[in-house]
Amino acid sequence: ITFFFFIGTVLASIPVIMDSCSDMRLSIHRMGVFFLFFLLPVLFFMLQVDKSEVVMDLSSWSTLFMLTISGFIAAIAMIIPGISGSFMLLLLGSYSTIINVINSFHILSLFAIASGVFLGIIMCSKLVNYLLSTYESLTYYAILGLVLGSLPALWPGIVSTYIIYDIVAIFFGGGIVFFMKRF
Repeated sequence: ITFFFFIGTVLASIPVIMDSCSDMRLSIHRMGVFFLFFLLPVLFFMLQVDKSEVVMDLSSWSTLFMLTISGFIAAIAMIIPGISGSFMLLLLGSYSTIINVINSFHILSLFAIASGVFLGIIMCSKLVNYLLSTYESLTYYAILGLVLGSLPALWPGIVSTYIIYDIVAIFFGGGIVFFMKRF
């Protein structure tokens, strides 16, 4: 049900992204950028060996490194219009671990995540600002490609006993995006 909620938010964010730029006319160059950025999350999803979300071992240095990278990528996603930081954490497979870190108040892991978020915001905000001011339509096509390319990673399949809940979750997620855009 949660994944269908995220699918609803992703689908509802498409018009938001399209309305963010005054010149979204199609061109070969723009479609090339769209397909390149569409393929990135699709390939990332296809190359994952273990697609199950598990809580990582918090005593491992590699986990701390992964949490720092996850915080970095989530921060970048939050800066880019139309992309959710939580959604990126789901794609990276670190969402459950970060929720566990917050619930258990694991200081070292919290510091690793916060460091990644801080670095991501500092390093990416100027780059995104530059890209949006210099290559506005290409940047929005890239964002649109990332957003739509992430849908296969969210698709959990359909379980007939939950189909009504899944449909409600899609509309609820889309409704939240619609409500947030209006206000």
